[in-house]
Amino acid sequence: MNDEKRQEYTRRITSDNKSQLIVTIYDIALEYIDESKKAIDNNNKTEFIKNVARAQKCVESLIAALNFDYEMAHPLWHIYFYINKKMSYAIKTNSYEPLKESYEILFKLRGSFDEISKLDNSKPMMDNTQSVIAG
Repeated sequence: MNDEKRQEYTRRITSDNKSQLIVTIYDIALEYIDESKKAIDNNNKTEFIKNVARAQKCVESLIAALNFDYEMAHPLWHIYFYINKKMSYAIKTNSYEPLKESYEILFKLRGSFDEISKLDNSKPMMDNTQSVIAG
């Protein structure tokens, strides 16, 4: 991930409310999976492993964010566990193939959480952050 993307994600994280933060974590995970595809295409196994491990950290963050007071958390936990297992297998085999399904699942879930986040009018999680004004 380049510096510009990192800055964009940092800005989003500092201004996100809880549901927007989940969408941002999905976006970061998807970005790292994309980067792992580029690395494997370039025969760079070290970068491939780093990017898959970073995507796994995102999935671990999604697991940590689950609130088991809600019924939906249980099936999501199983899905995240499955994705994490596929990512581990991708690292073990140095293959992008196991990541294809993980990407598709994360992409679909991201869309669902994006719709939910549009209904969330809560304040950003971080206080006292600088506002970014474009232009």
